[in-house]
Amino acid sequence: MTRRSLLRIAAPAAAFLTGCVRGRPDGGDLLRRMAESSDLAILGLGQRAISWNGRNAGRAVIESCCRSTIAVAPDARCLAWVPFDTATQPAYLTVNTRPKKEQPIRLECRSQGSLILAISDAARTIAVFTHGELQLFDSVSGKQKENLTDLIRPQGHGQPERMQISADADHLAVGYRDNFAVISISNRRVLFRGEGRFATISPDAERVAYCHDQRLKLLTLSRQTITTLLASEKTLGVGTFSPDGEWILAGIGAELFLGAGLAAVNWRLGRFAEVGPLTGEDDGERCRWINSQLLT
Repeated sequence: MTRRSLLRIAAPAAAFLTGCVRGRPDGGDLLRRMAESSDLAILGLGQRAISWNGRNAGRAVIESCCRSTIAVAPDARCLAWVPFDTATQPAYLTVNTRPKKEQPIRLECRSQGSLILAISDAARTIAVFTHGELQLFDSVSGKQKENLTDLIRPQGHGQPERMQISADADHLAVGYRDNFAVISISNRRVLFRGEGRFATISPDAERVAYCHDQRLKLLTLSRQTITTLLASEKTLGVGTFSPDGEWILAGIGAELFLGAGLAAVNWRLGRFAEVGPLTGEDDGERCRWINSQLLT
């Protein structure tokens, strides 16, 4: 990618390439210490989870079939999903969580089709995209806090592939097939629009990781700078940041693995660790950090 093409993707504010990090494949011990100290596993396609070194770690505790994406909070300690029985109550959207709340969450939101879901820590704020509308809800009252649809309409690509809220519930990353936007909720302003897929925001809202031209990119929002991570490896998909904001899950192509494989990348240290192979329809974009207490 040329410097000129990088500048083109950075509307409304220009972003600048700050360099490339080739990455050292010796981060296994660092990853193990982080995952074990934080009691973390990795939730993949469906409800199956693996450990930091690719071993079976159980399944997510989901009592009912869901018709939404399974959303994981930035601190990895809460899950949320929409069960199929919501269709029987079209005036409300029921959101189930784990750990289970004392009262079911019922949002004043009409939805009878597919939807995309994102949650803040403890699911205090819930973002829902359905029927072309992007809405934020307070999980206690069930009432709408914001309607952000006007901020994403210029993207012009229909339903997003994914959304993610920062830990403070003030920043939202909305990802489409070939572009993404980062929104400041309190200011009702788009902080960044860029080309790329599978955008994921760090818990502290300082960084966004995404895939562009089959390379793992890291955007620093405060400086509007872009760094290429794993410059010599082909990136297929991007998962989420770890709760400490240091490790990014990414699907890596044939340069590293015989087939597609999952890696955890420490952006700060320039190191990564192989987690295990990827199979089926998941190229790493469905992989999310999850607290082991949410597994069985």
